[in-house]
Amino acid sequence: MKRVIGFIAVLVLLFLAVPALADTVSVKEGETQLNYRTEPSYKAKPAGYIEAGKDYEVVGEVLSWVKAVFEDPKRGKVEGWVGAKILVLTNDERRIGGQGCTLRKEPNSRKKGTADGFLQKGSLLVKQTDKVVNFYRVKVDGKEVYVSGSYCVLKKGK
Repeated sequence: MKRVIGFIAVLVLLFLAVPALADTVSVKEGETQLNYRTEPSYKAKPAGYIEAGKDYEVVGEVLSWVKAVFEDPKRGKVEGWVGAKILVLTNDERRIGGQGCTLRKEPNSRKKGTADGFLQKGSLLVKQTDKVVNFYRVKVDGKEVYVSGSYCVLKKGK
């Protein structure tokens, strides 16, 4: 019995010693490099680039943005960008969930001057006017930066 417990303890320690593989991104096939930015927005100027053939660790959440027209109970019809994860599907309709959210003039998370008011919880997505835009926060040369999901490939860790 002591041998079994000892064996199990060794297995547990070995399992804990092996680090979990993180998600990574790499440049999409056919591209030679990919710009990175300090803000998750196409309007942010490129701050550098990552090279093809290397994997870069994803260190933050995937930021997904949807541009659409919304029917807000207080504001009426408004158009702008919202974080895709705030949308919930209810009775085959996509609505704003949570506590509501900030409507943005461009797809980003914190950039000053891009807020365009607040959408109430339950606001209905009437018409999507642009595709979903994804940005990944990755580590490049010790810095955390953003890359566009349109030009890279996400590889899931284990």
